[in-house]
Amino acid sequence: MRLIQKTKVAAAMAGLSLMAGSSVGAQSGAAADEAAGKQWWAHVQVLADPSMRGRLTGSAEYLKAAEYVVDQFKADGLEPAGVDGGWYQPVKFNVQRVLADQSAVSLIGKEAGSDTGLKLGLDLILGSRLPQPKIVDAP
Repeated sequence: MRLIQKTKVAAAMAGLSLMAGSSVGAQSGAAADEAAGKQWWAHVQVLADPSMRGRLTGSAEYLKAAEYVVDQFKADGLEPAGVDGGWYQPVKFNVQRVLADQSAVSLIGKEAGSDTGLKLGLDLILGSRLPQPKIVDAP
């Protein structure tokens, strides 16, 4: 089943480098670079923390990450540039969901009757975030 989901994202989620460099200000040279690097790493640690559970699109953790970025932008004195002068803008995402209790997966062998049923969630997990494996027939 395909669904369209609307969510809100920070107007400039990719602005981590801007966040890292904005409050270093008075320092220069190597000291400024080191301070900016430490600030940047602190942001990475927050956004990549296991509690963020990967920040899957549209998830509560995704929105928590967007709120974190907005809070950093506000603290650095930036102005919003989203829809209607806000910090966020609506974005449509295509979402696919597998209903495990209504689905079946089997490994089909070359010999008749060698099919093996698999249980979703136990024997295999379907995901669209990983690169698709190249399927090659065995010799």
